[in-house]
Amino acid sequence: MTKELQISPTPPRQIVRQNHGNMMMGMTSVFGNLNRSYLNEYSLYMSQYGSIPNLVIEENIDCKRAGEWFRKSFAGDIQDHLFSRVPTKQHKGSELDDLFFFLYDDLLVNFDTIQGYVRLLFRNTDMDLINGLVTSFKKFKKSKNPSKPELFILINDGTGLDIRQFKINNSKINIAENYNDDF
Repeated sequence: MTKELQISPTPPRQIVRQNHGNMMMGMTSVFGNLNRSYLNEYSLYMSQYGSIPNLVIEENIDCKRAGEWFRKSFAGDIQDHLFSRVPTKQHKGSELDDLFFFLYDDLLVNFDTIQGYVRLLFRNTDMDLINGLVTSFKKFKKSKNPSKPELFILINDGTGLDIRQFKINNSKINIAENYNDDF
């Protein structure tokens, strides 16, 4: 007597992908927190390459310019790419948020244009190449305006803790108009 194989449909959120070795990853785990980004770069790397990556982060980078330079300079080495475009805060359109480039056998380069971070995730890529990329990205550093004040508030919404930035406008205050003579 032969046993029949019974196949039951698997809901999409339970589909798993098996990569190198015994690494198994749920496909939905590559998606990021709604307050952060469309994709989680760490889970995306593990899903694509099947290993835990090394990480190098450069901050305060003009990622729009750096991403365009990278796309042109490494066009022949880029095996795949992804991006996300999100609504602007003023709701007058949308802007590029994250760029993901897959290169070689184990390199993922993530440009977070809104936060100004470039993340290099890799496992065996030569450190000379990584250091060369870091040096190149430093050419796209944004200069911080030290006189511009920043204010953030910590909030708890439906998906967890987050911070929101408030724009502070410098206003001219006439003390004589607002206070008595004895101030």
